[in-house]
Amino acid sequence: MRIEMHSFQVPVAPQQHQEDEEQVPAAANASVIDPCTGRYVYLYDLPDRFNSQIIQNCRNLSVSSDMCKYVTSSGLGRKLNDTSSSTVLSETGWYVTDQFMLEIIFHNRMKQYKCLTTDYSKSTAVYIPYYLGLSVMRALWEYSASQRDALTNDLLRWLRARPEWTAKGGKDHFMAIGRVVWDFQRTTDEDKDWGVKFLTTPEGRKT
Repeated sequence: MRIEMHSFQVPVAPQQHQEDEEQVPAAANASVIDPCTGRYVYLYDLPDRFNSQIIQNCRNLSVSSDMCKYVTSSGLGRKLNDTSSSTVLSETGWYVTDQFMLEIIFHNRMKQYKCLTTDYSKSTAVYIPYYLGLSVMRALWEYSASQRDALTNDLLRWLRARPEWTAKGGKDHFMAIGRVVWDFQRTTDEDKDWGVKFLTTPEGRKT
């Protein structure tokens, strides 16, 4: 029996080719995962009359009390200091917060949201930072139906002119309202009827 031995030479890639491969970043060969995919929120930059101007006139928000002490600290109100000898509360994190300040608090939190985008095409939802509850706080008690609805109707006209609204008819829009739903479900134009008509408008029913 004769055994024949053969030798084979393994081809070696040119040195330049190896160097080129080493220079290709590892990220180019792997898909980059965006942690905000499906979580992006587009935040409207509303005209000031729909939010900040409302709380600038904080002394006129309520017919019965000065609300300025509650709009401080981004809606949390003044800090609460525990002066009792038993020290019931922790040293930090306590505020005198009014129940109607939700719109301010939520707006401030949304501005800190890590998945905000200025590109509407990336967004999953659109936030409308309108202080609806605060805008009608005084109007609910003093004004006619048309006066109560005036600022809200102004907002709805503004929204209808926006491409972000028309893209999906407002179905991807949301907002926070700091009052009970009953205050926004008026169905008539009678001055004697309570509330505003926001949630009974076509736009309001979508948000």
